[in-house]
Amino acid sequence: MAGLRIRISQDGMKAFLQIPQNLNTFPTLVEIKELLTSNGIVYGINNETVKLISEGRIQNSTVEIARGTAPVQGTDGKVEMLVDLSGKGKPKILDNGRADHQDISMLTNVSKNQPLAKHIHPYRGKEGITVLGEKILPKAVSDIQIVNGTGTCFSMADPDLLLARIDGALSINAKGLIEVKNSQIIRGDIDYSTGNVSFSGDLQINGNVRAGFSVKTEGSLIIKGSIENAMIQCNGNLEITGGVAGGGEGVIECGGDMKAGHIENFTVNVKGDVVVGGDLIHSSVVSGGRVKVNQIIGGSISAFFIEANIVGSSAEPRTILDIGKIFQLNRERYALLKELAGISSKQVLLKSEIFMFVRNGLNDNGKLSSEDENRLEFFTKKTIELYKTCNSVQKRIEEIEKVEKNKPEPAVIIKELFPNTLVKFGVSDKLIMEKSVNVMLKPGMFNVV
Repeated sequence: MAGLRIRISQDGMKAFLQIPQNLNTFPTLVEIKELLTSNGIVYGINNETVKLISEGRIQNSTVEIARGTAPVQGTDGKVEMLVDLSGKGKPKILDNGRADHQDISMLTNVSKNQPLAKHIHPYRGKEGITVLGEKILPKAVSDIQIVNGTGTCFSMADPDLLLARIDGALSINAKGLIEVKNSQIIRGDIDYSTGNVSFSGDLQINGNVRAGFSVKTEGSLIIKGSIENAMIQCNGNLEITGGVAGGGEGVIECGGDMKAGHIENFTVNVKGDVVVGGDLIHSSVVSGGRVKVNQIIGGSISAFFIEANIVGSSAEPRTILDIGKIFQLNRERYALLKELAGISSKQVLLKSEIFMFVRNGLNDNGKLSSEDENRLEFFTKKTIELYKTCNSVQKRIEEIEKVEKNKPEPAVIIKELFPNTLVKFGVSDKLIMEKSVNVMLKPGMFNVV
């Protein structure tokens, strides 16, 4: 129709109809549609606007007559970490807002079967279309896969979910390789640069453990340097290439065997053997096996078997050697057996009480009242508590019996023994009054060769 003009935006997303002034007649719907078609406009036509123009309700203006659909852009694929790594290398913030620079998370421990990472697939987006019917493709997207290494596996239920296959430390390198390692090496000191360290596997520290810091491992621990006034806990074996020297507040707890260059002013509790290449000075050492050391000066040593080149010194400090652990274990086992008998009696009485309670409390329909049901729940909890206590006591008795079976024969063997050394055999003891050489002491005997 004469006077009507079509204009299309440069990107093809909009079409406009220019309506001149003082039209004598209004275009019909068919005429407007033919005009749009002749200009190639086939998509996004606004039929309501077309109708208003044909009725003469829109005049002397330029109106949008059609609009295309913009493409929906996609998103790239990604690997979403499911373990919070934001605090790694940062000090812990205390409740008062202050930063604890001794509590810095340098190792991120994870547990077996713990979710580590999730593959989020890319979204390709949706095509757009212009008013001319031309397709507009969204931008291309990229994908990234999970690069899994040792100690990890994909979930059987969800192949996009990465799990920890073992307990250990989570490691992600510059190339995105995700691993869980049950052994770790810290190449420097344990100090303010690392903070306290806790690790679920085996750990090697190539430097020293500075005063005031702590190291805890579920596995074994190797320290190539020395230990100052620190807290050391490991469930496996402990090897210290250097020495252990504290101010009386340092503590070592070891679930296996321990080896050190020397120990001074420390509290040491080891379930296995203790071997000290040098001197053991003014320390408290408890061993579940043997203690072998060059020289013991002051402090107290408790073990099944103690062997030393020298015990004491010319200054005659009080030194205590206790090989009465077998007597302690016997007393503990006797007490536990007595406790176990008491628990068994309580279980029998409780079982009888529950039987009588239920029998007498049932109504004609064979049910208990709500009050009696609550009472029965109390009895059930009590039964479970006794069962757990019984298992705990039995387990400890088994541990003691295992130690007694595998223990070395209690003895003290010393090449040079100084006065003021107290040797304890459980309930009996002997104070050494004179310097002796080539000494062998056993429960029930005292022999100086």
